[in-house]
Amino acid sequence: GGNATAPRRRLGGNATAPERFSWADAQADYHACHPASPPPREDRFVFFQTLLPLGNGMNAWGHLFLYALATGRQLILGEDSGKMPTLMCGPGGAFACGVPWVSADWLKRRRKRPLSRRGYDVDAAKIYDDVDVHAPARNFGYQYRNVGTWLRVFPDATRVTRCAIEALRCTGHPLDVEACAMARAMQLLAPGPRLRRGFAEAALKEADHWWLGNLTDFRAVVNAATAPEHWEALRDAHWRRRAYFVDPHAGGAPRFLGALHVRSQPPHFESPNGVDHKRVEIYEQFFNTMAKSRLWTCAAQHARAADDARGGARDGGPATIFLATDASGLCRAAHAKDPRISCMNVAPVHMTKHAAEKLHADHDLDSHLAVFLDWFFLARSRWLAPVVRTDIRGSRCGPGAARGGAHGVWIPGKSFFGWALAASGLAPPPAGFPGGGCDCGVSSRLISVAL
Repeated sequence: GGNATAPRRRLGGNATAPERFSWADAQADYHACHPASPPPREDRFVFFQTLLPLGNGMNAWGHLFLYALATGRQLILGEDSGKMPTLMCGPGGAFACGVPWVSADWLKRRRKRPLSRRGYDVDAAKIYDDVDVHAPARNFGYQYRNVGTWLRVFPDATRVTRCAIEALRCTGHPLDVEACAMARAMQLLAPGPRLRRGFAEAALKEADHWWLGNLTDFRAVVNAATAPEHWEALRDAHWRRRAYFVDPHAGGAPRFLGALHVRSQPPHFESPNGVDHKRVEIYEQFFNTMAKSRLWTCAAQHARAADDARGGARDGGPATIFLATDASGLCRAAHAKDPRISCMNVAPVHMTKHAAEKLHADHDLDSHLAVFLDWFFLARSRWLAPVVRTDIRGSRCGPGAARGGAHGVWIPGKSFFGWALAASGLAPPPAGFPGGGCDCGVSSRLISVAL
């Protein structure tokens, strides 16, 4: 969007949130609510860095987003941010992100102070200091539970938390307060989200080799989300005042009809150095049950019914149900059961346990960037549901990350989906929405939809 921002509303109460507002608006509203906090400054920063993979790395981002709001500082990323932020937002990464990217030299020329050595080990006396750049420990960020998780270290933590919620305009929102705050964090980091043009072009080329499903749907979703040329220059000129925060933010560009995330935690995937035979045998039971499940056709039918219920037209738009999973071979089995189930049919990888490998010799997309493509596609659907193997030592499936609150992102295996849901712009269905109980607990109590 352009540089225009919505008129500021009076804080508090249940007033309807304006359609659009900016990071600068949010910071100004926060300071108005909590005048004892530092006023927003454009020359003081919080540097996002992490050694964690995508899901847990996003937990770190959620903390820093709130920290920057409460300290009047500006969020930045850069060459020293680590693998996950670089693959997500760097010059060769997946997304045209909403905050600036700085060079290592830029960072070296500024005074820098670590926020923490680990977890929440933060010196409250230094929160409001005048050092140029605050940065977390690289292993920080795993335990994101709610807005107040880290804001509790601030003086007057109760007021700080309330003002943050109000400044993000999460009171009276269709999402609950916690889900709304996470959605705001994602709207700033990945507005839209927009794909970097080079990444989108590589994905389109790889799809000819790896996409299992309707290529027209794939191309429609990718092309609609591709950022314009020179996006970074356009962004950096006035990024604080761009109206990244949007309600509702799930409409517009083509999206997949639906998406499923199946987290199975295969023994060899989670423990590449060896596992016992019994665990492998139980996992294979789970896989075989999922391969034959009625979930696939049921989910496709439910997504279509949900789209019809909200006024969606059968106008030739994407009818694909995207599947992201760590279970190698599951997408092919699901696609055989129902051809609407589609995926990039490449071997799943864990970003911290497996080295990146080229998917195809002639293209730029590697196996780690393919993880970001899966994550992006989850966020670009009109109907979304999570499924997990309920016990790493068991063979049953069940509901995945919670739809409300912070989506359980502090629980291993749920952060990847939880932050994709936050980026999706989807919301709980209204009362009376089609129920459609499918296998693995997929029903109207679990799904999120475009409103």
